[in-house]
Amino acid sequence: MADGAGMSTSEVNSPLCYFKTNRRGQTIRSQTQQLILNVYSRIREDQPSLSIEECVGETSRLTGVSSAPIYRAKKQWHTGGGVLGTPGKKRPRKSETKGSNVKCDSSARCAIRAIVHKYFFRNEIPTLKKILSDVNGDPDLPCISQSTLHRILKDIGFAYNRRHKDCTLTDKPEITAWRHRYLRKIRQFRSEGRKIFFLDETWVSEGHAVSKCGQDQIVKPTKEVFLKGLSAGLRESSGKGSRLICAHCGSEEGFVEGALLLFRSATGDYHQEMNGDSFEKWFGELLRKLPPESVIVMDNASCHSVTSEKIPTSGSKKDAIRTWLTEKGISWEPEQVKPELILLVQREKHRFVRFRADEMAVAAGHQVLRLPPYHAELNPIELAWTQIKRHVAINNNTFKLNDVKNLFEDGVHAVTPEMWSGFVQRVTEKEQQFWDLDFLQENNETSPRKIHLGSDSDSPSSESEESYE
Repeated sequence: MADGAGMSTSEVNSPLCYFKTNRRGQTIRSQTQQLILNVYSRIREDQPSLSIEECVGETSRLTGVSSAPIYRAKKQWHTGGGVLGTPGKKRPRKSETKGSNVKCDSSARCAIRAIVHKYFFRNEIPTLKKILSDVNGDPDLPCISQSTLHRILKDIGFAYNRRHKDCTLTDKPEITAWRHRYLRKIRQFRSEGRKIFFLDETWVSEGHAVSKCGQDQIVKPTKEVFLKGLSAGLRESSGKGSRLICAHCGSEEGFVEGALLLFRSATGDYHQEMNGDSFEKWFGELLRKLPPESVIVMDNASCHSVTSEKIPTSGSKKDAIRTWLTEKGISWEPEQVKPELILLVQREKHRFVRFRADEMAVAAGHQVLRLPPYHAELNPIELAWTQIKRHVAINNNTFKLNDVKNLFEDGVHAVTPEMWSGFVQRVTEKEQQFWDLDFLQENNETSPRKIHLGSDSDSPSSESEESYE
């Protein structure tokens, strides 16, 4: 009773031993490392006759940590100037190392952009939860996670900004500027009465078919079923199979006669086979089929954007960079190092970038107008591709490439000038919506639309929310 006088009940009933050894493989953080070194230092100070190995052993016995982490902590303390770090703390996060385009190709990203802008057009808050629901609810789009959607929105030019603690998801300024330049130019061409043609490429596989159809859930494919004259349902394709690469051009009067490019992919890599050389060969033939002073609208695919001359990069030799700067009349100093010269190139190169396709068009008396990035909804040929691929999917019952090729050609002929006129009209209405949207954003800078990541709440987001910036 005397020993327990003045002690609380919890102290009397507490265990006699609190000692616990460090589990093998468990990370020892910097603060714990410092405590271990404090014990080691006190042992060396109180018992100077002990060797280093004996001091480490005594420290291990008192702290429950094996000797190896103690030696590592001592080494890090000396090499780091008395600064200790937690092992593995600087490793890259998975979200930073994982490619953001693993699950979504360019067409899917364009569709995601269109989903976001549907909310903008309705002046409705497009939260991540709403966008994700629309994306995963679309049978033509891949099923993705919220973190993947977050990365895709950032990649395709959306910014998540803070203005007076209001959060808004908008296009980045350079995307908005490009879009408005495009809208202004195409309005000018229409007012001048110039013919506008829309160009694009796509592909279709021999296994292309409808994803859903009516099926008998009762009858199962057994021998008795076949004897009764019933079937086992529609035959399924064994896989995507070989691909056809397609390119075409059209206007509100229909597809350009004889301009269809349709060939089998030998490697299955669309970008490898539809390269600058193959595109320019077809493009040169197309230009001869267009009326004088036509405008050709196209996107910024790599095969469309082969430059006429090579612009120096960080991989270029220093002498080559200096030669290019001198030829372009850009002054540089002999003492400037290579990174400084590259900055000069990056600052001035926009004045000298020329695309071979654009120059081919100008030489033929035409002009190229380039769509802003990820704005496929402004190209009416995308609506034509949808009609053609639907025709292939519905009628593809052999899953043979030659049959798919014939179906694709039939689908092209089935897209009438009246349909094309409707496609162009729908895109013109979309252009007007974007035009109004850009001015709406400009006039509402003091009260932007709010968007809160991961929540449907309209309350201002906290300072801890992750942003797209």
